[in-house]
Amino acid sequence: MSVSLSAVGGCKLTHTITEVPFEDVRRELILGGGATAAEIYSTWRRQRQTWTGYEGIAPFVEATNHQFLYTVTEQMVDDVKRHSTPSEHALGNLKKSEVVKVGFEDVHIPWANEFLFHRYLEETRSLPKWPEWWKWLKSDGRRFYIDVVKQKKGWDKLPSEQRDALRDAVQWRLGKAYYSAIREVELLTKLRSRFHLPVKYHVLADVLFKVDLWINKTIVSVYFENPEYRAQNEGRKRRPEGILDSSFSFREITVPVQPFGKVWIIKDSDIAALAQRLQDTV
Repeated sequence: MSVSLSAVGGCKLTHTITEVPFEDVRRELILGGGATAAEIYSTWRRQRQTWTGYEGIAPFVEATNHQFLYTVTEQMVDDVKRHSTPSEHALGNLKKSEVVKVGFEDVHIPWANEFLFHRYLEETRSLPKWPEWWKWLKSDGRRFYIDVVKQKKGWDKLPSEQRDALRDAVQWRLGKAYYSAIREVELLTKLRSRFHLPVKYHVLADVLFKVDLWINKTIVSVYFENPEYRAQNEGRKRRPEGILDSSFSFREITVPVQPFGKVWIIKDSDIAALAQRLQDTV
C-alpha cells in the first residue's frame, strides 16, 4: 500500500491511500479479524480451488490490487450519474414483480458481481456508464456471467418467451449490482477527496466479510432499510459484526429510498456525519 501525508484544514495529518492490495485484507481482516474471519476465508479459498467453475477466482481475487479505484474523481462519478436517466437506466422499464417470476434468484454464479465490476475498472482504467458496462457483460465478460446463466437455465431449449423473461431477469440483477457498485465508489471517492480519510476497499472484504469500507479497526457498512435483507438488527443479510471479532468497531450509513431512473445516492450530509465519526479513528 502506498501512502502520502496531507493536511486537512485544521485537522491532523492523515495518510492518503493510492492503492489497496490483497495483502492489506490478509493482514488487517483475515489475520487480524479473529478465528471466524480466518475460517471463512480458509473455507472460501479451499472451495474456490476445488469446485468446478471456481478454479480461477481465488488467484484473481488475491492478485487484485485496487489502483485505478484510487484515482477516481467526483467529476468522473458525476459524469456517470448524469447518464443514469430513465432512457439509459440499467433497469429500463423492467418491473420487479415480473422479473422475480423467472426464478433466477436461486442461480448461483461463481464470479460475484463485485469481482467483475472491479476487474473491469482495473483492466480498462475507466468508470463505466451503464451502456458500457452492459456491453462488456454481453461481450468480453459474457463467459463469467451470462454464459453461466444460459447453461444453468438450459437456454438452448427455452421457448422465445422464456428467453425474453430470463434476459430481463439477468439485466435486472446486473443493473441493481451496477448501481450498488457506483454508490460505493462515490462514497469512497467523497470520503477521500473531501475529507482526506484513508478509507480502504477490496473486493474480497466486500464479498466475503460484508465490509464496504474500513479504516484501521473501524468497519463501514452501507445498507437500505429493507427488512428482507437488513433493517437494524433484522433481515437475512449477514453483518460484518458476526464475522470480525470484538476488536473492531462498526459504523453504518443508510441509503434513502429515491425516485426511479437515478442512481440512489447517499446524502452528502450523511457522508459528512460519517466522516466526522471516522476522523477519530485515524
